[in-house]
Amino acid sequence: MRKRIRKYFRRLEVKYLKPKGFTLLEVLAVIVIMGIIASIAVPSVFAAIDKAKEDVCNLNTSDIEKRYKYHLVFENKTHTDEVFYQYLLQYGGDLCPTDGVISYEDGAVNCSIHPKDTDPDDGKDDNKEAPYL
Repeated sequence: MRKRIRKYFRRLEVKYLKPKGFTLLEVLAVIVIMGIIASIAVPSVFAAIDKAKEDVCNLNTSDIEKRYKYHLVFENKTHTDEVFYQYLLQYGGDLCPTDGVISYEDGAVNCSIHPKDTDPDDGKDDNKEAPYL
């Protein structure tokens, strides 16, 4: 009798207690969960990359604008498009990571793809009251 019970438990152990792999339902559940996570994460990553490229372009154009104004003063030149493009060829390099066209208009260096942020408030409230502390 004892032998039969041991044999029975060995069969149970082999058959039910040692799974050999995942079921189709478990695999599908994991794939669905990963898809949901990817659908949330991927757009935010691409938005962060685009924002970083825009920030790099704006910083580069601000820097080249300051250096170009110093160049005009120290070289005792007046601004013309030809002088600006020669300066860009000599010192500019790759200013815009997305290959925007750099131009000098009204005393400011601009990119054709990434316009500078003209509103320093970034959409903040304009009610001019002191904040509550």
